Amino acid sequence: MSRFLAFTLLGVLTLGVIATEKPSPDRPKLVVLLVIDQLRYDYLTRFDDLFKGGFRRLLDDGAVFTNAKLQHAITLTSPGHATISTGRHPATHGVTANNRYDPKYGKRVGAVYDPSEQAVGGTGSTSSPRILEASALGDRLKAAHPEAKVVAVASKDRSAILLAGKKADGAYWLSVDCGCLVTSSYYQTEAPRWLAAFNVRQLADSFYGETWKPFLQDRSLYERYARRDDFPGEKYGLETTFPHRLRGNPPDQEFYYDLMNSALGDEIVLAAALAAIEGHELGDDDAPDLLALSFAGVDRVGHDFGPFSQEAMDQILRLDYVLGRLFDELDERIGLRQTAIALTADHGVLPLVEHLALQGERAKRFPKNLIPDAVNRAINKMHPDAGEAVAYFDPPHIFFDLKRLESLGVSREEAEELGRQAILETGYVEKIYRHSDLQGEASGDAIEKLYRNSFYPPRSQHLIVQIKKHHYVDRAQGSTGHGSPYDYDRHVPIMFLGGSIPSGRFSEPAGLVDVAPTLARIIGVPMPPETDGRLLEEVLR
Repeated sequence: MSRFLAFTLLGVLTLGVIATEKPSPDRPKLVVLLVIDQLRYDYLTRFDDLFKGGFRRLLDDGAVFTNAKLQHAITLTSPGHATISTGRHPATHGVTANNRYDPKYGKRVGAVYDPSEQAVGGTGSTSSPRILEASALGDRLKAAHPEAKVVAVASKDRSAILLAGKKADGAYWLSVDCGCLVTSSYYQTEAPRWLAAFNVRQLADSFYGETWKPFLQDRSLYERYARRDDFPGEKYGLETTFPHRLRGNPPDQEFYYDLMNSALGDEIVLAAALAAIEGHELGDDDAPDLLALSFAGVDRVGHDFGPFSQEAMDQILRLDYVLGRLFDELDERIGLRQTAIALTADHGVLPLVEHLALQGERAKRFPKNLIPDAVNRAINKMHPDAGEAVAYFDPPHIFFDLKRLESLGVSREEAEELGRQAILETGYVEKIYRHSDLQGEASGDAIEKLYRNSFYPPRSQHLIVQIKKHHYVDRAQGSTGHGSPYDYDRHVPIMFLGGSIPSGRFSEPAGLVDVAPTLARIIGVPMPPETDGRLLEEVLR
């Protein structure tokens, strides 16, 4: 039986046991699923002494899993969020990357791109959750309790939509096109009253003229817990020290982009979340509701300045404050005893190459065009008319223009082999996987298993490239990223708080696939764990 058929049958069988699941007598009225984009686990240990808000509450009163890691290799926002919401690997839920080459449109498109839908509430991206091939927690909640309400709010469209799933009441995100909160016509054809009222406030515009200044008055703490402020390699050498100004003026997209991808943007997500709680009347009745939130400030700051920068430290402390306010509001409106909270991250991040080099690591940058240029040269050497054989380079992975190659008599197998050899010769790559490699018999290699968990044949890249550890695809000094199978991209927090959840530190391995099934068990909704996942029994005692 194929893996995909097995999961389909499992879903069908699960429907038959919905009525047999019995909720806990102290089942919460509201489940809050929090995703912090790019939150490395070590942020919690490095800044533990400084936390006074939400992280302090989670660490002191919550269940903390210290050995939680992503179990897939392509560690990006979209597959991470989809894995958290569905409790399934990308190999099952079908979301393998943030972007994909779609032959239907002949271009790169975003993970949740859907031209059949439109933004509602303002101008924004055309998106929907139709890409999901597995049921999200909210979908399963709706199947068990049709009266339950499911809402997601996030900085990014893909984060909101992939957390919400297909049956949600609404998925809302901050649009850089209008500086407002929007949803998709997939969920609602008209903006609900609360959304219209929220956008009238023009909250984003109120940040015009603001500068990002250090959160703590004692600047010596930044030198103690982070590195010096003017570190080489940060943000391409532009504005590497505090304070930081937002570019542009409202209603410029440049201004909204900087705001919504900064430490200040998380404030708007919090305000939108509180408005959504009231607008959708979450937690107001006996049916359990679900609120999923994703904050992206850590991600943008991490990309620009690296995880050991003063900016990253400041962002984490600001987020601690934001989460503290959120928990206080939840306690006042619903009561934390009637709320179950889970917090995790979609991925980690590689430290700046310049930082690693000072630590004695063999860290390197290499230019973005190195891999696709090498592949095109190799194929054109054998087939001079091939031209641009690479249709889309999704660093560090390759999509071929298969139609073009076929018209020239170049088989996919030949293109893959020529490309594989050319990429290996660059010296920056550890291994390359073709579809045939990941569809064949498993070798038992731990890294290969991670790539198999990331592999979904209809959408995966044609050449899946594992770059060497501590290497980054961008020669320009500055910025960093994620997407590798290494621990710096995979080790993230998993924490639970509220209701009857016990507090403590737990060192047994855990993964993103475990979060949703564990929350489902707390509210009595059937959601079997992934085949290599588990229910986190530590929080169910």
